Amino acid sequence: MQQAAQIRVVAPEPVKKSKYRPWIEAGALVACMGAIEMALHVHTAPVDLMAVAVVLGGARFGYMVGGGIGLLAGTISLMETPTGPGGALYLLADRGAIAVAFGYIALGALVGLVGDVPREQARRAKDELAATNVGHAALEERYELLMSAKEALDRRIVGQVQTVVSLYEAARELEALDPRKVLGGLLRLMARFLEVESASVYALDGDQLVLAESLGARPERKARLDLATTALGAVARTGRPMPLPAAESDPAGAVLLAAPITRTDGEVRGVLVVEKMPFRQLTPATRQMVDLLADWGSRALANSETYASARDRQRDHPVTGIHQTVYMDDRLPSEWSLARRYKLPLTIIMVRRADLEHADETAWEKGALEVSAVLKQRVRTIDVLGHYRSRDAFLLMLPVTPLEGASILAERLAAAIPGTTVAVGSNGSGLPDGEALLHALYALVTDPAGGPVGVVPNLPPEGGETP
Repeated sequence: MQQAAQIRVVAPEPVKKSKYRPWIEAGALVACMGAIEMALHVHTAPVDLMAVAVVLGGARFGYMVGGGIGLLAGTISLMETPTGPGGALYLLADRGAIAVAFGYIALGALVGLVGDVPREQARRAKDELAATNVGHAALEERYELLMSAKEALDRRIVGQVQTVVSLYEAARELEALDPRKVLGGLLRLMARFLEVESASVYALDGDQLVLAESLGARPERKARLDLATTALGAVARTGRPMPLPAAESDPAGAVLLAAPITRTDGEVRGVLVVEKMPFRQLTPATRQMVDLLADWGSRALANSETYASARDRQRDHPVTGIHQTVYMDDRLPSEWSLARRYKLPLTIIMVRRADLEHADETAWEKGALEVSAVLKQRVRTIDVLGHYRSRDAFLLMLPVTPLEGASILAERLAAAIPGTTVAVGSNGSGLPDGEALLHALYALVTDPAGGPVGVVPNLPPEGGETP
């Protein structure tokens, strides 16, 4: 569109002609015709060459030149008329010759008037075309100005939209409160706002800086840097940003800008590094923006750690120290899905102590601590231990554990915890999901006619081992 707008229709400038040229051409035409008549003696011929000359001249040059040509043709005609006694007075008395002369004048003027109509229309059309071209040029200039203004406005709008989108994405990543996602979002913000092509984040680990996250491939980027000898180590030691490129001997390679990432108490925890960006972006404003982003990353990481600490405290029961019901409800579908995807066994043990259902708070805390203490002693690192939805039941998820082995553990738990009933089942039982298995287990542990250990049996194997 912009290329098309730059094409202008410009009318060709008219060739300047002398104002006497029409008279000269017309006079030459009449003279030539008169000479031909005189030379060929065709004055009495059916075709009047002088009249032809007058018609052509009037049609070509208009009524003024046509009348002049007619006057010239009439004069020549009178000069060609034979004179009698009295010479010129005889010619004036010859009405026929005078009529022919005035006829030439009238013919030239009339033909010229007729020819002036399309000429006047053509002249007006040319004037209108010139005015249109001028208006078109003015409109094109306004159009270009408007397009420039529109592009500037679009850049501002797009920039604002990108800003809002980026902040929204950053907020979503911050909402996730995953430290790696926070660092990744920090680098993506640098790429979007500062046109950074290559950047990284190093975390402080003892006397070294360890690469935690990076953006863009860079062969010279090191996974570990010495804190005492490198320029980035100086940033980590002093807590001050580095505005100048690092020395060529620096193991970190070409480093343009670096800023410290700190904890809430001001202690340095890492370094935000800009490794490659357009030269035009290396300005004081860019350095300030890098410092601000490093500060933003510091606060976001502090928030994520605070949230993670609070989450860890809240997902465990404050009395028993095992996972609460909400966590177990969230964990079961993921464990069930994982086991089904990789065709692994998943077994669940439910332990119920009936006297806890209606016990007061003090009695419940005492009984729950006794049960949870025994369960904690029997679980592995990969096992998931927590409360069930009722006050009297506990759950134990055993990933990668077949039903046979879990049944032995269930019998040992029933023997180790007096007054409990235990039920065990696995994903090989044919039940559609973990929720259905929980219902089956709870039905077993609450069955008055049941024994101390109830088992939800697996389906018979079909040409292979049950998971």
